[in-house]
Amino acid sequence: MSQNSTICIIDDDKIYQSLTKRMLLKLVDEIDIEQFLDGSDAFESFREKIASGEQLPKVVLLDINMPTMDGWEFLSKLEKLKIDFSEVDIHIVSSSIAIQDMEKAKANVNILGYITKPIKPEILKNIL
Repeated sequence: MSQNSTICIIDDDKIYQSLTKRMLLKLVDEIDIEQFLDGSDAFESFREKIASGEQLPKVVLLDINMPTMDGWEFLSKLEKLKIDFSEVDIHIVSSSIAIQDMEKAKANVNILGYITKPIKPEILKNIL
């Protein structure tokens, strides 16, 4: 993984977050993992980082269906901040197998991949 070794998990499923964090810690020696239960808290964190000049996470694992602010709304708000998406690798990780979700993700140039849960260690390794 590059110099920026921060990964952000945005998902309302605490069990998924815990399992993913465990897999990441086995795959990478030095890594910072940020976890959020909805897009709203994650967006506020990103907004604060941008305002203070901090580096954004290198990888974002983003769920679609969450309370308060879903993944699509999070992305829409993030795009309005005009961040450099070449520095942030966003991957949708969702239990949704809906074709419209997959097509929407594929049509968004800021999304690098769509992964259906459960996420496997080899997929995480490829992302890193």
